[in-house]
Amino acid sequence: MNPPSLPTSDPASPQTVAKRMSDFPDWLSPMLVKELRQGLRTHFFSVSLILFHVFMVITLLIGVASSGMGTSDGFFWFFVSLLLLVVQPLRLAGALSAEFERDTMGLIQLTRLDTWKIAFGKWLALNTQTLLLLTSILPYLAMRYFIGNLEFFHEMATLYLIGLGSALCSSIVLGTSIFQSSLQRIFMLVGLGLFVIPVIFGMIENRFSSFGSMDDLALMGVATLLSAYGCFFFIAFGASRIAPPSENHATRKRITALLVSMIFMGIGLLNSPSDLSAFCGFLVVIILGLACIDAITEPTPIYSRVLEPFQNNVLTRFLAWFLAPGWLSGLGFFCFCYLFFTLILWDESLIHTLSGASAGISPRAYLLPIANIILLPIPIIHLLFPKRASYSFTFGLYLFIQGCQWALTLILGILASSLSFAGFSSDLFVYFPIPPAVLVAFNDDPAPGAYAFLLVVSAFTFILCLAIPVIRQRDVLADFIHNLKPSSRRATA
Repeated sequence: MNPPSLPTSDPASPQTVAKRMSDFPDWLSPMLVKELRQGLRTHFFSVSLILFHVFMVITLLIGVASSGMGTSDGFFWFFVSLLLLVVQPLRLAGALSAEFERDTMGLIQLTRLDTWKIAFGKWLALNTQTLLLLTSILPYLAMRYFIGNLEFFHEMATLYLIGLGSALCSSIVLGTSIFQSSLQRIFMLVGLGLFVIPVIFGMIENRFSSFGSMDDLALMGVATLLSAYGCFFFIAFGASRIAPPSENHATRKRITALLVSMIFMGIGLLNSPSDLSAFCGFLVVIILGLACIDAITEPTPIYSRVLEPFQNNVLTRFLAWFLAPGWLSGLGFFCFCYLFFTLILWDESLIHTLSGASAGISPRAYLLPIANIILLPIPIIHLLFPKRASYSFTFGLYLFIQGCQWALTLILGILASSLSFAGFSSDLFVYFPIPPAVLVAFNDDPAPGAYAFLLVVSAFTFILCLAIPVIRQRDVLADFIHNLKPSSRRATA
């Protein structure tokens, strides 16, 4: 007797066809499919979606009862912002560190997925759910328009900016999730949140009084580009932290930072003089500053592998000193960015156009102290933790040292205020060569003699911050030079 046939094993059976139609297509990323399935099945997503729509209905009822949307407008956007800017991004708080805690990262890396696809898939899965939430808000915007006679395009622009902010906040949470210490994650999230969320609400506050004008379109372009680059940077930040030493994420991150900075400078010059041009100049400083901090805290990679693309000709070998992975080329990238800002500051009219400052303020005095603030933790790390500085990421240790020097500067400020009240001289910042204290002393417009002293101290500190890591890790420098030669590729082959 023949065994009964199983209808589900037939490729043409209705059950098999229905199962294939209900499944995700094969061209989607496996990480995206896995995370999206798990995210949509969680009770957290279902409960938050139901509660969100309950609050939306309540705000509409309040608007109907008050014969307008003025009283319910704040409640409406409060719940939208709370869900999209806080609740949704926090779902990625342990996205990358959880893979190490469950010992699943090794299995994932056995597949063809590189670390960028792993991190990007997690981020894209969450933002796909966020997109579902955004589309579910559209009917409420239409009802608010008919009930309260609101500007529909203003409401759509506000929702668009909140959506961009949600994507940026989720990438920040994903990037910081690589830290296994909860204290480090909280410190990073609070610090970045205090900067990012006010920027988002600052853009929303304009509310596009004349939507469609050149300023509004430029603001939308700046917001879109800023969110796109921020998402790329923090996703790449997390991906590089879980990548094996043979992968090169540094070149792409550094080139992208330079290109985006040039675009923001162009937007600022085209819209000068305005608040938007000053904001673009501020963004250039932040983008290159974060890129430099990320570069100088990278570990030493396996040079024989990552330097092969740079061994082709003289130009690529020269670019390796700025774009190759590792803290050594990160110092070169920092020097390049410092030279870039020096050339900008050489033209006073250009920097005043971008910054919006008055002609009486010279930003050149702040260049060396700011550079020293960024660099100072690096020689301390290489002096006290040489092995850790070479073969592991030092971003967490870098943040700790930065917090210590700013805390010491705050203590000096309290002492200076106490001395000034007591009738003594409060020029304490001049005599403490800590970069934040020097920056405060420059800002207080010191006397010519003190100004020259601070300038010499800043220049001397800058040279030491660059020389100490290189001298301390001279074996790393020798290995870098050796593997950068074309003969090393033939020898390893």
